[in-house]
Amino acid sequence: MSFKLTDFITVSNTGITTFGSDGILINRTSADAYLFFQKSGTNRGAIYGGDASDGNGLRFFIGNNSDPSLSIVSNGQVGIGGTPSYTLHVSGNIIAVEDSTPALRLIGGTTSFDLKSDGGVFKVRDVSGGNELYHIAAGGSGYHKWYINDSLKMTLDSSGNVGIGATPSSKLHIRTSTNFNYEFEEVSSKLRLSALNDARSANVPLQFAASEFSFITGNVGIGTTTPEELLDIKATS
Repeated sequence: MSFKLTDFITVSNTGITTFGSDGILINRTSADAYLFFQKSGTNRGAIYGGDASDGNGLRFFIGNNSDPSLSIVSNGQVGIGGTPSYTLHVSGNIIAVEDSTPALRLIGGTTSFDLKSDGGVFKVRDVSGGNELYHIAAGGSGYHKWYINDSLKMTLDSSGNVGIGATPSSKLHIRTSTNFNYEFEEVSSKLRLSALNDARSANVPLQFAASEFSFITGNVGIGTTTPEELLDIKATS
């Protein structure tokens, strides 16, 4: 089977169209050049030789849409759904679907970051250093986790508990080293500051250091949880 290109292309007097060994040339002097695609008289799309800013780019249209789906302007900027103001400018939502391997990589200077979904957990990773930076999991048991040098530093769990250096066991849980945990919690409708071991089975030493301590209101109890005087000291048996 053989055919000629002119069997499929209609050349009108709106411009000068030539066919040569280098391809198709559409040259219009009074307006932008364009190329339409139709099937049985129905528009499928068009390519316009000219952009909205200076006429030196390309615009790609789908069907009879009056707005271009894709624009490439003369400075190399690409716009999807609109006229670009950046190297890649998307007007609308972006969905990157992948699991385990990076769905999106951001590169800037000597640093690059991977964004990916891994087993239902969204992760941000420092590609240059090979370190995890941030994890987020949705749902009833979701969480936020922040890393430095691949080491977990802070966690916000689904109950609103915050852990620094630890998986939180209370509203604010700070773990400074092995078996040294400082916690802010509520016990029996009372706020409590606790110094605990990792198992939370025993208290550990706690010091307060300041130039001055002031208790504005209330009684202070030593050896009792129900002080009856401003300072109530009870010896333990």
